[in-house]
Amino acid sequence: MNLKIIRNKLFPTSTLGELWIDGIFFCYTLERPDTSVVNAQAPWSIPRGKYEVTPRWSAHNKMEVLGINHVPGRTDIEIHPANWPTQLLGCIAVGDNQSQDYVGDSRDTFAKLMAKIKDQTLMLEIV
Repeated sequence: MNLKIIRNKLFPTSTLGELWIDGIFFCYTLERPDTSVVNAQAPWSIPRGKYEVTPRWSAHNKMEVLGINHVPGRTDIEIHPANWPTQLLGCIAVGDNQSQDYVGDSRDTFAKLMAKIKDQTLMLEIV
């Protein structure tokens, strides 16, 4: 299964995008600012590229999340529920609606994502 995040709105306080699964739009995404927009201190958005993704337990979020593996210079990077960039430590949040610095219905959208990808091998491309 191929996941693709297309970043389409870069703000000094957040990065907004869309998550596509096997070429079909699934939901919206929220990340910390992109370093190309602001001279961001960590945490910032994940560098563009391709990553292996695996479900795993998150001690920080106390739930099963999607771990994004081998992010250069970073550990414990995840896709998990959140609504605001301040709730992200360099990770990605998903939601079914978005506005600057926000994604909505994140917990429900994340639950639908986890149900959809169950037992799949996942690759994520961020562009």
